[in-house]
Formats: sequence, C-alpha cells, structure tokens
Amino acid sequence: IGGACAAGLDGVTGSITPGKQADVMLTRTDSPHMAGVCDPVAALVLYAAASDVDTVLVGGDVLKRGGALVGYDRPLDWPGISQRLSAIASCAMPWRAIG
Repeated sequence: IGGACAAGLDGVTGSITPGKQADVMLTRTDSPHMAGVCDPVAALVLYAAASDVDTVLVGGDVLKRGGALVGYDRPLDWPGISQRLSAIASCAMPWRAIG
C-alpha cells in the first residue's frame, strides 16, 4: 500500500477503483496448511502453496478460475522452460553453475 503513489502511478493503479489497472489474487484458506491461522498475511507468505490460489485477475482478465488456468489449452514445454530458466539464472548468477 502506498507503492503506486511512491512510484508516481497512483492515478493509474494502487487501489481497486473503476478505471484503474489492478491485479487480484484470491487464495483458498481451507487447505490443511492454511487452516486455523491467526495472521492471514503470515499464512500467505509462509504456508500458502500454488494449489491454494483459486482465482487470478490481471488487468481485468481472468487467468485462473477455480484453481485452473483459463484459456490455456496446450501442454507446457517443461524441458524448454527449464532450459530458459537455467539460461536466465546463469546470467543473473554467473558464479553459480546451474545444471
């Protein structure tokens, strides 16, 4: 909160207001590792998993609903993704051998 204002973007984003850009993530709290927590922020940071993410909206577009990706009907290229991530990591951390 306040980050959009600090970046000079409070006229475009920073609050859920008609006409502003917003990304929203709805997280389930009924999984065993999320149940019974006292601090919801700590629970999201420390205990939430990708499977707890129920709905994701980016710029008004629904990308995930009911725990499933929306509009993505092809299989993921995991070997290609892994290769690209390794290349990115080697640029970001040239002292660390990724393999």
